[in-house]
Amino acid sequence: MAQQNLAFVGLAVAAGVGAKAAELPTPFAGFLAVAALGVCMGVKNLLNVEVPKPQPKAKKISKKEKRAAAAAAAADLEDEETEKEDAAKVAKQLKKREKERARKEAKRAAAKAAAAAEAEKKTVVKEETKEPEKKLTKEEAAKAKKKKQKEKAKAKKAALKAGLEEKPAAPAKKEKAAPTEPADIWEEVKVKKGKKKAEPEDMMAGGAKAEHDEMVYVERKHFGTIIGPGGSYLRAITEATGTSIELPKEGGMRPEIVISGSVQGCALAKSAIAQLVAKGYSNLTHAGTVDRKIAIPDKKRGIVIGSRGANLKALQQKLNVKIDFPEKGSEEDVTVVGDDKDVQQCLAAIKQLLEQGFSEITHANFIKADVEVHRDMLKNLIGPGGEVIKALQATHRVQLSLGDKSGEVTIVTILGEAQDVAECRVQMAQLLVPPEPTPIPEEWTQAASLQYVDVW
Repeated sequence: MAQQNLAFVGLAVAAGVGAKAAELPTPFAGFLAVAALGVCMGVKNLLNVEVPKPQPKAKKISKKEKRAAAAAAAADLEDEETEKEDAAKVAKQLKKREKERARKEAKRAAAKAAAAAEAEKKTVVKEETKEPEKKLTKEEAAKAKKKKQKEKAKAKKAALKAGLEEKPAAPAKKEKAAPTEPADIWEEVKVKKGKKKAEPEDMMAGGAKAEHDEMVYVERKHFGTIIGPGGSYLRAITEATGTSIELPKEGGMRPEIVISGSVQGCALAKSAIAQLVAKGYSNLTHAGTVDRKIAIPDKKRGIVIGSRGANLKALQQKLNVKIDFPEKGSEEDVTVVGDDKDVQQCLAAIKQLLEQGFSEITHANFIKADVEVHRDMLKNLIGPGGEVIKALQATHRVQLSLGDKSGEVTIVTILGEAQDVAECRVQMAQLLVPPEPTPIPEEWTQAASLQYVDVW
């Protein structure tokens, strides 16, 4: 573009110089030069004019495409609103957590400050009331130390002579706590933080205790199991681990359980909570508790449970154990939970129930008696439709079971208390008495026959 303009100017100058060379007046030569430049610029502008191109016809949009576009726009708008709502919820939850964390930190700081002030106050009082120590010379200090050692040795000899040497006291036996059924309704229990000596791994630089928070999610239906009767389980965990455990409030935003304390303490508390949820007991809340399994066929579980659960209740109450049956139709084993010794006794009683129908724990006064019944008399014992044997069981409160009925003799087993079994045997003996023989008509006797012989 710049080169074209220079060329036009050069052409105009050439026209002016040519007019001057032709001896034309100077004004006329200048006018001729300007005219030549204007003509060149006009031709240039004329050549640069762009002819407008024909625009293509706009494509006609169908109703279906319009509806699709409107639906897509609405979906995009809804997605944007949903994202905004989700972001707002997350921000609100994070803000609440930060606020709660700040509140806890402030509470801890206030507690530490109060403890420090109390300790300082006690130190000041102690220093004020402390009597000035009497300075002793080296000789006096050595004499006092030697005298103290002699008195200590003399007291030890006297104790050994009298047989009164102190022995370390045996630790008090912790009362075992029987597993209890999980509560249907849970309540929030405030538990004070248990006391624990500061260990090296629990201390940070400067002597401050290292705080750690552990989040554990547990379904609300298990809260009763974690809390325990009157909050006893939760209290035992916090005291044993030196932690504080905060359950989520009902209807609150936070669904997790918060465990605060040292790293080791939080791990122990978390493990105890997991054991309570899975088994109903833990090593911290139920010391010495074990669980054992026993295989019981589904069709024989009714024998262990008993009429209206009588056998099951007797085993659990007398042995202080908990017996968990799987769902009906399941092939899983039955679990017995409790003290090791009690669990072993319970398993033995269950085996007795399966083998003989009673046990020493569930049926303290029960005995077993076998009665031989001839095949021809068995129908008298059973009766039409089993009416007789059912009446015997109901009247004497016993259980009758028939053995193999294919032989000449069938063994009938009676289970019940001694007095009831004896009374049942008496009535059975009456039912099993063979009938008296039918009397022979007089005309069929031998004497009558002899009369006819004499006549003949």
